[in-house]
Amino acid sequence: MGIVDLLGNFSSEDEENYDGNESRLDIDGLIKIGSFIGSSVGSLINKIGSADADGDGDVDEQDAAILFEYSKFMVSLWGHAAMADGKLEESELDAVSELMDAVVFENILTEDILELLGEKKKSIKKKLSEFFDSPMSMKKIAAFAEEFEVEEEFYEQACSICSSDGDLGSDEREFLDELSERLDLSKFDKRNIERKYIE
Repeated sequence: MGIVDLLGNFSSEDEENYDGNESRLDIDGLIKIGSFIGSSVGSLINKIGSADADGDGDVDEQDAAILFEYSKFMVSLWGHAAMADGKLEESELDAVSELMDAVVFENILTEDILELLGEKKKSIKKKLSEFFDSPMSMKKIAAFAEEFEVEEEFYEQACSICSSDGDLGSDEREFLDELSERLDLSKFDKRNIERKYIE
């Protein structure tokens, strides 16, 4: 099952009805994802120049194209993080679904931007899901993060997904260590980010 099959499926009712028997995000996982959304979305948007991504004073088709490109790199990172241990857990898909709606469609590819792209939300979700299932290379993702100066934000997203099932395995630990090196994060910044998600 691809990410597109689960996007938008998580709601407040799921949290209220969660009984521990389903393979979904537990309450701690929800808090971790919520923590990421609350702390990083503003920084992400500020660093790419809000909706006026090219900084020319107005929001046009070029801005929309830049924001869509940004989203593709971001979702590619999520794909790598979710598959870091070689298997895709439903809890990780839930985490990505939560991030997709709260980060991408509420803050980056808003209704106005989708209109400029000439696309419906459903079709954009399908396109982005392809980058989740077949992500761009980590080298390209790291270069993009460096260009837009969002290295810490990208690392935080990876941490939130890798830790979403409450268990950080050795493969996921290795992935995060490699990612932090590619993003050229200091040990101090790396540890500060990890402390929010990894016990």
